[in-house]
Amino acid sequence: MTVQGSIKGALLAALLLFAGAGAKFAHAEMQGVSDDAIKIGMHTSQSGPIAVFGLTYERVARLVFDEVNAAGGINGRKIDLIVEDDRGDPGAGVAAATKLLDRDEVALIYGGPYTPVALAVFPRVIDRGVIYWSPAASTPTLTDPFRKLTFQAQMTLDDQAIPVAKLAASFSPSKIAFVRENNEYGTITHEAVVAELAKYDLKIDVEETIDPGAVSAVAQIAKIKEAGADVVLHGGTPKALSHIIREAHKQGLTAPMISFGGGSSDAIFELVSSEAPIEYYAVSPLACQLGDACTAEFMEKWTARYPDQKPLVWTAQGYAAAKLFVEGLRQAGRDLTQEGLIAAFETMPEFSTSEIPYPMKFKPDNHRAINGGYLDGFKNGEHYFFGDSIDN
Repeated sequence: MTVQGSIKGALLAALLLFAGAGAKFAHAEMQGVSDDAIKIGMHTSQSGPIAVFGLTYERVARLVFDEVNAAGGINGRKIDLIVEDDRGDPGAGVAAATKLLDRDEVALIYGGPYTPVALAVFPRVIDRGVIYWSPAASTPTLTDPFRKLTFQAQMTLDDQAIPVAKLAASFSPSKIAFVRENNEYGTITHEAVVAELAKYDLKIDVEETIDPGAVSAVAQIAKIKEAGADVVLHGGTPKALSHIIREAHKQGLTAPMISFGGGSSDAIFELVSSEAPIEYYAVSPLACQLGDACTAEFMEKWTARYPDQKPLVWTAQGYAAAKLFVEGLRQAGRDLTQEGLIAAFETMPEFSTSEIPYPMKFKPDNHRAINGGYLDGFKNGEHYFFGDSIDN
């Protein structure tokens, strides 16, 4: 063999070796996957202003994953859930995800509920080439524009705006007020509802803002009442909302209030059915009122596991999302790769569960599993499930 032939042969061998290694890498098991376990990293708000939601998603994930593990796991592997507190703070959320990826070497990130935190965290995760799978975040930005590494099993805020605007329009209002939090959640809800109201030739006439940690809403309610608003929309979370509701009742504001999902919490529901019985509605992802037949399975398992913890409607939604997540892992098979897991989620059949009124389904070009939503309502201190409209 000539020298030139030897060089060509060596190059060919090297290229074949590289191609083989590349193929092996492409189909290698994911980080965080061992023979008998898969590490799932979760950032959520165990403390801070949004802890009522963060804790509920953590607890329901543990409920579903522990049940799966007790039954033998998924394709021979147990789920090892590692949770870090993001404190409802974007910087803390990034630190939590970094720790989960670098120190714990998790296979993917199972995200928390708070929009400002999710917006800070998910770009860092997908920049690392890791899946960000969210059972809880409602920001549309997570999946629009489309991203191959993000999955969303929660109603987005633009979808939540559909029943909010529809119900608002059913009151034939002359003036609509909107109170939003001074954060990304407030901004997104405002933009989404403005777009939906335009379909009914309606607009927001009175705009007020409030800090998430505010302890008074005297000025905001006074301005809304003075302006003569006959419907009040809200985009925010429970802490400030409780002061808005108390002040509305105190000042005698009779306009019905309609909130996005951030206003759907047990504390708020108790408030509007007792101390401050205003007419109040909040977005719900469920097919029925929490505690009715559609949530019977969930309620039985939740009560057995957490007898002293009242669930939210979002707890039941999180339960459905966790079951969807588990089924995707199962569909991906034993030879688990990131590419295979993405393909499994994109091609798995519609996933039906009694808690959610519509099947959940990801597609190759759409990683939102849920579309649309209903409304819980309180009138004269009584709790009703209105779906997405109400007869006046």
